Amino acid sequence: MQLGSSRAWCVAAIKECRHQWQAKIIRASIAQLGFHRDTLLPNLLVAMYGKMGDLASACAIFQTIHARNVVSWTIMAAAFAANARFRDAVLCFRWMELGGVRPDKHAFTTIVEACTDGALGHLQMAKSFHSRILASGIRVSVITGTALVTTYRKCGALGLARSTFDGIAGKSILCWNTMISAYAQHGHAMEALKLFNALKQAGERPNSITFVSAIAACGHVGRLDDAVYNLSSMIADYRITPSSEHLGCMIDLLGRAGRLEEAERMVDKISPDDAAERIMQWKALLAACKVHGDFKRGGRVARKLLELHPGSDAPYVLLFNLYVDREENPG
Repeated sequence: MQLGSSRAWCVAAIKECRHQWQAKIIRASIAQLGFHRDTLLPNLLVAMYGKMGDLASACAIFQTIHARNVVSWTIMAAAFAANARFRDAVLCFRWMELGGVRPDKHAFTTIVEACTDGALGHLQMAKSFHSRILASGIRVSVITGTALVTTYRKCGALGLARSTFDGIAGKSILCWNTMISAYAQHGHAMEALKLFNALKQAGERPNSITFVSAIAACGHVGRLDDAVYNLSSMIADYRITPSSEHLGCMIDLLGRAGRLEEAERMVDKISPDDAAERIMQWKALLAACKVHGDFKRGGRVARKLLELHPGSDAPYVLLFNLYVDREENPG
């Protein structure tokens, strides 16, 4: 077999590898053919072991690479990040720089994504890397920019998130969703809805996740009619089937507004296969029945809960509280 075809076989084998026994054969073959002395195949092996969660083997191979380039370091950092070893990913990046290897856009993207881990005290770190990217003249890509927006969102730094978002050219739907959910999760519902409308005006196509954030934002500011409209538009205009998340948001909204009949119909739309979600939403509806004094509906909902979850005490407790309220407020 010629060396060129042998190398191609090794590359293909690494890409298809799923099990440790396969990895051992591939690794031994690479060593036997002498390819362990170059950079390409060891880099691919490090990535392979990283995906398999075998960081010990990934590190061992990484240590044998004599001419480590920016790709080698980035792959090793990505392996750490993919296995929740975020501090090690950052240290790997630092060691790369100390070794005189200049980071490229892929290296910066990897390290920014590692900064999204909440255990790192990541705001200052993300700001530092962001500044370095800008100073280096590297254009902030959609992937890197979205990772930065995610990091700033987790820190509650919505101003930084928005300024970063605004500077991203060719935003993906993931990027839009990240910024919209940032506003929704931090109580800036009107900003979330404005951005949702801006997305549509820009000709972007919202997806299922976009509508979850939009409907939830409507709930935060009590805009029930807008939530109903968005759900209807999602189904009719975008042909998106409502998930339990969409229905859950609507059930909560309808329950708080006292539109219990509509809420009950919506609970019935949740797939029977999603028993946990159905139980949770029936409980929410039963609590809403108590708040709004709908004792008849409350009794019916409690019976459905008992059918779904006969061993649970919660329906009895909620039903008891419902009838206590009825006795105290007979009118």
